[in-house]
Amino acid sequence: MLKRTLITLTLFIGGGTVWSACDNGLNSSTSNPSTDNLSTSSSRTKPNILILIADDLGTDKVGVYQEGDAVSRPQTPKIDKLAQSGLRFKNAYAYPVCSPTRTSILTGREAFRTGIGTAVGPRSDFALAAYPQEVTLPKLFTLANSGYRTAHFGKWHINIQSRADTEPLGVGFEHSAGYYANLQDYYQFTKQVNGRSEAVTQYVTLDTQQDIVNYMKAAPESQPWLVWGAFHAPHSPFHEPPKDMYQTPITDANNRLQLYTAAVEALDTSVGEVLKAVPENTVVFLLGDNGSPGPVTERPFDSQRAKDTLYEGGINVPFVVSWPGHTPQNKEVNDLVHVMDIFATAAELAGIRPADHLPAGHVLDSHSFVPLLQQLTFTPRQSVRSEQFSPNGLSNFTAQERTVRDLQFKLLENVTEKTEALYDLSKAADGLDGENLCPCPSSLSGASLAAYQKLHAELQAMQ
Repeated sequence: MLKRTLITLTLFIGGGTVWSACDNGLNSSTSNPSTDNLSTSSSRTKPNILILIADDLGTDKVGVYQEGDAVSRPQTPKIDKLAQSGLRFKNAYAYPVCSPTRTSILTGREAFRTGIGTAVGPRSDFALAAYPQEVTLPKLFTLANSGYRTAHFGKWHINIQSRADTEPLGVGFEHSAGYYANLQDYYQFTKQVNGRSEAVTQYVTLDTQQDIVNYMKAAPESQPWLVWGAFHAPHSPFHEPPKDMYQTPITDANNRLQLYTAAVEALDTSVGEVLKAVPENTVVFLLGDNGSPGPVTERPFDSQRAKDTLYEGGINVPFVVSWPGHTPQNKEVNDLVHVMDIFATAAELAGIRPADHLPAGHVLDSHSFVPLLQQLTFTPRQSVRSEQFSPNGLSNFTAQERTVRDLQFKLLENVTEKTEALYDLSKAADGLDGENLCPCPSSLSGASLAAYQKLHAELQAMQ
């Protein structure tokens, strides 16, 4: 069955609401056997929350998704095993580049609200700012007196140079060790540790892994934590990892696909080491921030419809969630989700009502899926949106595109060029969009016309 043929009747959430938590049943007696990496029991009520982000990792590059070219697909046994211990979302969406995705997770809000629609450079004049402009996830945990420790590790990429309020500590994390932009060398870089610069001369994926593991091991068992672990891999530059971190041989040191494959496998190795150190009663979220880059995209995926585009190859991302003792094992989920839903989900897991701590009129687009984690009745999204625009800001864009999909159809609009494309995803192979049904609406009728009219209205509401 194609992953995009969904039959669940759902309630549209896309317009944004002030979210409120319900009884989250954190003491659920539902249990499953654990994997060898994740334990299943804890006397502490509130779970730890671990968010692991891979940079430029599409569904075509993760084994458990079984998409793309099987011959060139990297080996990802650790990520696959994590998916087998929990939920694997087949219709999870993000933004086509990193900064908007990261901002949406941190704020639970769509890009047109935050103003982050493209990659944030160190000399940009617009970036994610601290409260009161936005209430970030770590800031919310602090405002709510949640009792959680919060920490950031690895890549950030949503700050402005010399603006401390846009850095991890500035937006609410209590501890931070990482780098603020794309690196030029995987083996030599400068890391910022709570405001101090440190020179690093080891493979960056390994370094981020060690920072996350050391933090978890040092954390007191009695106090829960929220950890943001953002790996640079497999983003360029494509540098060969240490030999013991990858499996597929590199026969050409200048072959980008081989080097990218090695970076994915090294990432998988590090994910496995992190999972070995994860304590009991921890919810693990693992996701890609956007699709795979065009230069390493293999057929049947399209290199022109990969990262940095609103086609499926650019925004449909791997998303795995595991909470041993609560989530069912090895379950494929076809419900529509956006990675920004981590915001509301994490808040509910921590027993926080965001509405109690947000400014008046503050709109949340994030939708909690905690009931899904606990095998309870769940009302998923009926549609999900994504977009990209530049420059960052709230208006005066020189380029703007946006898209929305429901359970069957997807509408893509290039606002700048005044063009549209409508796709019936139920007739497309996994990871692909299929045939454009436009010109719209003149060529449409019946279900396709009704879908176009509904989806078009949803896009027009993005302002």
